[in-house]
Amino acid sequence: MLKISLRKVWGVYFVKNMKFTIGEWRVDPSSNLLISKTIEKRIEPKVMELLVFLANANGHVVSREAILGTVWQQVVLGDAITNTIANLRKALNDTHTPREYIETIPKQGYRLIPEVKWETDDHLLSKNQARPLSKNTSQALFSKNLFSVKQIVIAFFILVMLFIFYKFIPRTNSIADSHDKNLSKTVAVLPFYVYSEQKEMSNFAEGLADELIHQLATNHDLQVVARSSSSKFENSDKSVAEIAKILGTQYIIEGSLRQNNDNLRITVQLIDANRQINLWSKSFDKKIDDNFLQTQISISSEISQIITHKDANSSQYEKRNHPNSAEAYKLFMLAQSYMKRGDSKNYEKAFIYYQKATVIAPDYALAFAGMAQAKILLYQYKHKSLEKTEIEASKYLLRALSIEPELAEAFAARGLLRIYLHKFDLAENDLKKAIELNPGLRIAHHNYGFLLWRLSRSKEALVQFKSALEIDPLSPITNYGYADTLVNLGRIEEAIEHYLNCQDFLPENSTCFGGLSGIYSLLGNIKLQTKYRKLSRNLDPPNDFAQMLYSSLLHLQLKHWDEARKLIELSAQHEPLNYFLLKTDFTLNLHLNTLEKFKDKLQALSLDNPGNFEINLLLGMTLYFQSKCHQSIMQYEQAARTENKTTMSIWEFEHGISHNLNLAYCYSQRNNFAASEEELKKFNSYIMSLPKSKYIIPGKIYNVARYLVLTGEPIEAKKLLKQIEWWPFYWLSNYDPVLADLKEFSN
Repeated sequence: MLKISLRKVWGVYFVKNMKFTIGEWRVDPSSNLLISKTIEKRIEPKVMELLVFLANANGHVVSREAILGTVWQQVVLGDAITNTIANLRKALNDTHTPREYIETIPKQGYRLIPEVKWETDDHLLSKNQARPLSKNTSQALFSKNLFSVKQIVIAFFILVMLFIFYKFIPRTNSIADSHDKNLSKTVAVLPFYVYSEQKEMSNFAEGLADELIHQLATNHDLQVVARSSSSKFENSDKSVAEIAKILGTQYIIEGSLRQNNDNLRITVQLIDANRQINLWSKSFDKKIDDNFLQTQISISSEISQIITHKDANSSQYEKRNHPNSAEAYKLFMLAQSYMKRGDSKNYEKAFIYYQKATVIAPDYALAFAGMAQAKILLYQYKHKSLEKTEIEASKYLLRALSIEPELAEAFAARGLLRIYLHKFDLAENDLKKAIELNPGLRIAHHNYGFLLWRLSRSKEALVQFKSALEIDPLSPITNYGYADTLVNLGRIEEAIEHYLNCQDFLPENSTCFGGLSGIYSLLGNIKLQTKYRKLSRNLDPPNDFAQMLYSSLLHLQLKHWDEARKLIELSAQHEPLNYFLLKTDFTLNLHLNTLEKFKDKLQALSLDNPGNFEINLLLGMTLYFQSKCHQSIMQYEQAARTENKTTMSIWEFEHGISHNLNLAYCYSQRNNFAASEEELKKFNSYIMSLPKSKYIIPGKIYNVARYLVLTGEPIEAKKLLKQIEWWPFYWLSNYDPVLADLKEFSN
């Protein structure tokens, strides 16, 4: 049966089922088929409809609004467009960059890249006559048959409406029957609307929503989206259904605060986003000086009963200890609102409010834990003294745990502090305890993922980052951690796809663009590395530490030596012990033949930071390049004694580094052949563990060539090196002791 569909786009109608060709694919819309020389794929009807719509745009950019209005006719949930674009790219084998078929134009929409070749020219018509977008389309062909086509279209439209009515109108009132079980107990609390211009009241509303999230999360029958994700929809023009789809939830809680003199009215409603109905609504009238904890408990209890169909014992919500003082509680909520904003100025404000809360309520454990967390994050962001941070944060954590020994937030904060102190076993114990106490605490999962990532336990890290994303799907730093861990596991394609999706739903955040820039740096693709670094840098403030840090490497790869040095020096003012920074500084000094000066710098840092694993590694590498193998071995062995972790990471290949091969060479120079063989086995085992990829990692090939030299295959090594002469760091081969004698061998 012939299927014909007529849609209006920019005043132009087009017939849905006309065949066409794009790139290597012949497209048959009537059968939902993509056909190439080697394969035939059947795609979903909605995916095909989107492809046809893009094809009719004839290379023009199509906005998300146009897609929404035409392909879905406004009936669509939030990330349906993004998911359909992703499915279409997958079907077209367009999952790598640069894109070959569908280009995302930031803040504008999408466009089809290749030229569309239609198999017939009668696919377009205006209201009165054919009006093709292509220059060669004959206007007369289609106008002759306009009347008959309209008749077919009307008949088909009636059939389609009957089908939709039968197929999609629910015939049951049961939530369990009509919704995905995975969504049936998931809930997000949106920012409360405030009928006031007072900043303090807005901050109070943020804290109120945050505490409501916590109270709901203590019911283990519910899965509650973290506030850092739901807060992104403050003043959003998206529908409740769209927001729920983006966050992966069935239920949405929204509310408002209205102040009248000393009285405050809190209105809360629970919405089933899938069925788009209001399940529950209630108003609470309170005095400004009242303690709102019991109100939140009441709200949480009633909502939980509605969602879980279980009688809720309100005592289960009183796991979060707040004082009786309404003033202290409001100060705590103000602090929480500043903590969510995520920069050093707001962390400083949060600390002040937490501290004020503890002055009023000296036994406020959560506020003391918040003070510690703020201090640790200030160390992260402002790179203050770790020694001073340890003293201050430990004092607050000790106080918090003396008041409330089972406080998950305190264990999560102490775990992070202990990571920075390199007390990894103790950190792991703390973070496991935090997760045991509160499985829904996103920061505990994220911090544990960070620890495992730091220890190169990448498979375990991925599990924790995934758990954190389930709680907080729009967290930029957790999305970065997840994708970066995929890279560590050699799953480059998946990491790129995750970052591309991430940039779609976090377009105003630099994190995902920066992640893509890092991957293309690893792949030696300077063009795309530069593109994404620029996009990332434009979203961050001037002199941002991370931007200076990664831009220094880019300038080094571009052989902009002076600019690289300036950025390295500026970055060192913020975080002189940063391993990435010191690797980049090493590479610059190697090129400038100033390794002796760099070695003196490392030794001075080592005296100030005894037992620093990464400084020992860098000293070992520096001494290797100076052909001082005895001293190099001492530094590498000291690093191994300091931390029980592997020295292998795919990111080391970005700078062309393999500490294992450096050590293998030096052991062989000292006639310790057994130890040399052991390091070679470690390297080979790691290389073999990486999955096959369509992407070339030049630093990996460079080190495999070094491995071949060390295992007696110099000619094969030369062949490999020939393949990567384009690599920006290929010049390393001129300085590498392993490769020093390679020129003597001919093919």
